[in-house]
Order: sequence, then C-alpha cells, then structure tokens
Amino acid sequence: MCDEVELELKRIWKLVTLARYEAAYQRAKKLYQKHPKNYRVLYRYAVCLGDRTGENRSKEARKNHQSAVKILKKLTYRIRAFEPSRRAAVLNEYYWFSHQPRKQYRLGLKETRNKNQNSFYSMGVGAWGMVELYARRNKLKLAIRWAQKSSDAWESYFKYQSRYYNAWVWYARAQGFLFGKAEMEKALKVAQRLSHRPKSYVEFREARREVLELRKLVNATS
Repeated sequence: MCDEVELELKRIWKLVTLARYEAAYQRAKKLYQKHPKNYRVLYRYAVCLGDRTGENRSKEARKNHQSAVKILKKLTYRIRAFEPSRRAAVLNEYYWFSHQPRKQYRLGLKETRNKNQNSFYSMGVGAWGMVELYARRNKLKLAIRWAQKSSDAWESYFKYQSRYYNAWVWYARAQGFLFGKAEMEKALKVAQRLSHRPKSYVEFREARREVLELRKLVNATS
C-alpha cells in the first residue's frame, strides 16, 4: 500500500478516536473515490459510513448501517485479501453492524486466545449485545452474567489500550448496568476527556438512556 493511502487511513482513524465521525466519513469517501479497488480503503469507508450518524436512530442512520453491512459482508468473502492481523477487525465490524453479538463475542474470545489483545474490544461489545438481548427477554441472571463478561473484557482491554474513548463508553454501559449511575458516569468522564466531547454528546446520552431503560426492565421483573 502506498504511503499516501496509509497516511490518510491514519488521519481518518485519528478523527474516529476523537468522535469526529462526519469528518472521518468525508475523508474516507474521498479516499475510496481515489482508490476504489483497495480493500482496506473500502473497509474503512464502510465503517465510517455506518458510524457517520453516531447513535442517531433516524432513517438515514438505518440506511447507512444497511449499506455498511452489505459492503462488509462482501469483504468477509474476501477476508484473505487482508493481512492476517487485520482480518479480525473486518469480521468484528461486520458482526457489529449486522447485529450478531454472540458471534462478535466468540470472535474476540478466539482472537484473544491467539494473543490478539485488541480483540478484547470484540468481546466487550459482543457481551454487551447479549446483555441487551437477555434483559429485553426478562432473563436477569443471564443479563448480569453477560454484563460481567463485558466489564471483564474491557478491563483486560484497558491493560493493552486505555486511550480510545469509545471503549470507555461501552465500559460505562456494563458498569452502569451492574452497579448504577455513579460507576457509569465515572467511566463516561474518561470518555469525555479522551474525546474532548461534552457530557451532552449524543453517544454519551445514548449510553445513559440505554442503561436506564435496561435497568428499569430488569427491576420491573426482579
């Protein structure tokens, strides 16, 4: 891959780490237009497209997610075109956008056993997806079990990488579900500091809303 493309991919990722999703998408789109046959560029474009509207649940956001899924699914059929160290990332995003949390968790579990420490991220997100699933089915014990799995995965991830704001948002969800508002806000403060986003940022609001909603569900049935 040419240095120009590699450098631009790093710039796009930097924008993502600062929760500047629209700016990341615009740069990824331009890069894809220049290099439409480059699989890594296509992968980054798909992820930025899916993330473009953040936690927005509008019609546009759903359409973007669906488009991202289609692209990522095609890339899974060409997974060997990616370097071995990057294949898990492609699968992780596909499972995320296509709402397959159990597969996402299992992917992370498999990869971490192979010493891919970054895949604790897959475990953490996938486990949280299972919390949502079981909480909405009124299966409190299973929801708590998976919330603990998510929390444990994030704490392992932070030993390897602690400066990615988004990981702290997911950790906040697990902590909030298990221990309540104070622990959730403690993790969200770290996410705010790392992303330079205010407390009112949409992604943080969505995490609070989601945890509150799920805790109400399980409290109503416990």
